[in-house]
Amino acid sequence: LDMIRWFLSGGEKGGLPPFGMDMDRYWFEGIYNGVHDMIAGLGLDNVGQEGFCFVASRDDICIPVYAALMGNNSYTGGIPGITPAYSSALVVRNILYPALIFANPGRNITTSQLMNYPDGTSWKTNDGTITNVYSTRRVKDSFSSHGRIYDGHVVWDAHLERMNEGASVLYYSGHGTGGSGSSAQYIQTEHCNYPEQEFWDGWRGYMFDVWKTPRNGGWTWYNPSPPELYDIVHFKYIDQLYDNLHSNAICYMSCTTGDGDGPLVYLDHGAVCWYGNAGTGSCPEADLADDYFFEYTLVDGQAIGPAFSTQVWLHFRDYTTGDPTSMYGPSSLYGGAEGGGITTRQVIYGDPNLIIYSPEWTAPVPVD
Repeated sequence: LDMIRWFLSGGEKGGLPPFGMDMDRYWFEGIYNGVHDMIAGLGLDNVGQEGFCFVASRDDICIPVYAALMGNNSYTGGIPGITPAYSSALVVRNILYPALIFANPGRNITTSQLMNYPDGTSWKTNDGTITNVYSTRRVKDSFSSHGRIYDGHVVWDAHLERMNEGASVLYYSGHGTGGSGSSAQYIQTEHCNYPEQEFWDGWRGYMFDVWKTPRNGGWTWYNPSPPELYDIVHFKYIDQLYDNLHSNAICYMSCTTGDGDGPLVYLDHGAVCWYGNAGTGSCPEADLADDYFFEYTLVDGQAIGPAFSTQVWLHFRDYTTGDPTSMYGPSSLYGGAEGGGITTRQVIYGDPNLIIYSPEWTAPVPVD
């Protein structure tokens, strides 16, 4: 009854929920406390954030563990795989990345598939700050930093050519299509106002049905039905069409993709890591978190795990601290009594201490 009264009073406006009823919080906190107690018992609880990297099949170490350990007190990543040989290959690729990336002919180039994105909409984070979200502009700035050449595409054939020629980072922002694949812009479609027109590739998607271009600002959103149709490229075909990705760092903002086979397709083809949503990728909330993630990793040079962990308490629940600001803030409880809050489960497949390549790096000298 106390919980019902709390919801009816407006959730966060009615104060904290009664203790013992918030099962999401206590279940995930139980995971974090259990792992923390284990490492403390082994004498591994040092000062500062703890970094965890699981080397295991996703059937053995499940995604909720990643969510429970990602926050201000710790961060996590995982080396997935079904066989020891597969996992070992990913471990070696991550360790040797500072040298292997120099075999990538397009290492100084960054790329993207910016399909669905906010441009001027706002989000209130758990600290009460309201921020206008201009994701495509910020991504373009970060991806162009430190001498990088930014080369984004939304037409599949152009994207495929760029990936196979080489790039150091990919950011996909669009529908996860149920975790089954990626979306791309149609070159032509009979459902638009100009069915005879062949539409252009661009550095970000645009609403072709009303004759816009990538230069138009505002929210751009594709749908699986007319008039703003998007093409679906199933991961089966992506797997067939990709060549060697040469240690490309893959980043996704799309629902459920991290919980399916998509990340393994990229890792199978030589990607060094995969970062993205295993749950909901809510726009513009997740876009805002990614904007800062890219600023921290590509501009400031931070490792991917610590860079994302600083965003957790602002957007959803930080189970590593249990801080009420993150547990019951406006972003975590988005929707009040009617909504389920922000429920994304962000995952990193790869070494969470990986630092993404910058053209300012120099190739390491081989040691005999």
